[in-house]
Amino acid sequence: IKQNRNKKRLALYKIQEGRILLINNKFEESRNKFEESLDLYPDLNICYYFLGNSFADESNFIYDKAIELEEKSDGSLDQSDKSQKLKLEAEQVLSQSISMWSHFIENMPQYAWMILPTLKDALQALHRYDDIEKMLINTKNKNQDNIDILSHLADFYANKGDIDKALITINKALEKNNHSLIGRLKRLKINLLKNKENAISVEIDKLIRALLSDQRYIQYKQSYHDKDMKW
Repeated sequence: IKQNRNKKRLALYKIQEGRILLINNKFEESRNKFEESLDLYPDLNICYYFLGNSFADESNFIYDKAIELEEKSDGSLDQSDKSQKLKLEAEQVLSQSISMWSHFIENMPQYAWMILPTLKDALQALHRYDDIEKMLINTKNKNQDNIDILSHLADFYANKGDIDKALITINKALEKNNHSLIGRLKRLKINLLKNKENAISVEIDKLIRALLSDQRYIQYKQSYHDKDMKW
């Protein structure tokens, strides 16, 4: 009616189309939509979050096929080879998610909480342990006040066994924002590890994961940021 073409709005709708395709395991088609969205509006960095998700979801889909093949296996070498090839393919696909998620965090650090746990898990699955620390330190250096990034760096040091370094890092994080629930839970976990109460620290980890996926927490975190992202 107005003869006015809003590229950003169109790009946002392309993302939603891609998300629907992703739910239906149409991985390549979903990536095409996310890339079309970037072509329309290159500054829409949320696309990189969903591009990373598309590779991770495809990797899980392939890996599940490998496990299903193993469960149905009659012990033949042929089926075992097929399963191993599928697992290798799953790893290769998963590796493509790393650069996408890293780009997303670098350009939208206020949303690091959305993907950092998944990104860390992906790097661990790929046995790229050194890359976890490099990625977290690099992101922290660019976003000194981001408590989510500092909390995950402290958690990394704790899981690595460097408890003192973990405590220094988490205390610095909480000096910036003592009201951070995730930060306080991470400090509790690290103190439990220091006191050799490993079983309880595992329960704290489960609690943190549950909190990060809780819709009320997500809505609370998103309420402080831009409306396009929330949509």
